[in-house]
Amino acid sequence: MSPNALTSTIKNRTWILAFLLALVALSYGLFELWIEHGDLSEEQRSELALKSLHAAMENYHRFEYEFISESAEFTEHVRENLSTASGLDQVVEEAEKNALFWGVSVFKGSDLIAWSDFAPSQLLPGSIPDSIPLIQIEQHNNVTFLSYRVPLIIESGDSLAHYTVETRRKIQQNNILPIGNSSELTLSEQLQQKSDFPVHFSFFE
Repeated sequence: MSPNALTSTIKNRTWILAFLLALVALSYGLFELWIEHGDLSEEQRSELALKSLHAAMENYHRFEYEFISESAEFTEHVRENLSTASGLDQVVEEAEKNALFWGVSVFKGSDLIAWSDFAPSQLLPGSIPDSIPLIQIEQHNNVTFLSYRVPLIIESGDSLAHYTVETRRKIQQNNILPIGNSSELTLSEQLQQKSDFPVHFSFFE
């Protein structure tokens, strides 16, 4: 994928994400901030909250941009290997070793030919984008994740073979049972320093 296409994809979603993040709840931690900074005026407290909100938005955009860039790079490796009939085992193993994604899938038509971790094992009807990558925030059970899905067309002799590559990166995981607390993950933990005014990201609530 060209840098221009990548930049266009991100720009097209910037306002959507900005609107989404502008709706996140800032209520948690407000009381603690008042206690810790009791001498601050209401205007100063508002400035702190807005500063943290803007920082959280920038951090999220950076987080997403890195995911898209790494997914595009992984897709190029897949394209190169498919074009030379080199197989995909090494490409997938390298991605697993570097812990780049929560999972990856490669389909030829509707057949799964490469897979790792928590990526989908089948393509849902209508889930294949026409040409440019499709980046979405999705949820499965108790996990929220970013997904990157892109079609590939590879020349094979006198014909064209159609492939689909999907990568996923986990955003947050909420566990109801105490036994799963160690695997819980929030986006705030990944993107914010403990000293920042708390900003909580809400996607499907």
